[in-house]
Amino acid sequence: MYALKLASCKKILGQKTVFSGLQAELEGLVLGIAGDNGSGKSTLVKCLVGLLTLDEGSAEIWRLGEDPGVMKLTRGTFGVSAPWMNAYPELSVMENLSFLADLQGFDALNNRTEPNGHTESTPQNTFGLSNEDLAKPVGSLSSGQQQKARLMLANAFTPEVLFLDEPDSHLDETSIEHLHEWISERKKHSKLTIMASNQPRELALCDGVLTLSNE
Repeated sequence: MYALKLASCKKILGQKTVFSGLQAELEGLVLGIAGDNGSGKSTLVKCLVGLLTLDEGSAEIWRLGEDPGVMKLTRGTFGVSAPWMNAYPELSVMENLSFLADLQGFDALNNRTEPNGHTESTPQNTFGLSNEDLAKPVGSLSSGQQQKARLMLANAFTPEVLFLDEPDSHLDETSIEHLHEWISERKKHSKLTIMASNQPRELALCDGVLTLSNE
């Protein structure tokens, strides 16, 4: 079990105060961040993953249980899928995955041996991308395929904490169902998912939801 604890959080971008005095404590394995466009959902996610720094306050992820404490997000422990996190468009999906593996310090790409003795190096969950799709430059894929690639790359090494910003963007109905099944499967394995979304079906998966305001 995990907790997201926000205390007096304030973030200013340029001349705009995105949010101020933000207080919350959510517990569970799937936590949601909701709110109208411009309320600061993506900005809060960027603060949580360390891409932005809060101007005031603190935002912490806690492990709960017998030995509770603040969780430090380190390389390899978390993944991010968001519109502002793009793969290298000139590289194929698998080349992006190889680069990410080197960056994370992994020796192999979740290699597994098939019954015929051959080693399969594609991830177990490709979100419906075919082998042909995986070999194409990311920039040549459709918007829906690129979103699947983002999800695949974020999940490549089964991170303990996964951040999803607008996870169903550009996905068809079948892919959305697959996405929700995957989030539920992560929950069964006691892994934390934090997602920014306004989709009722996704928020219904959450154990707790923080709703941001434009006020």
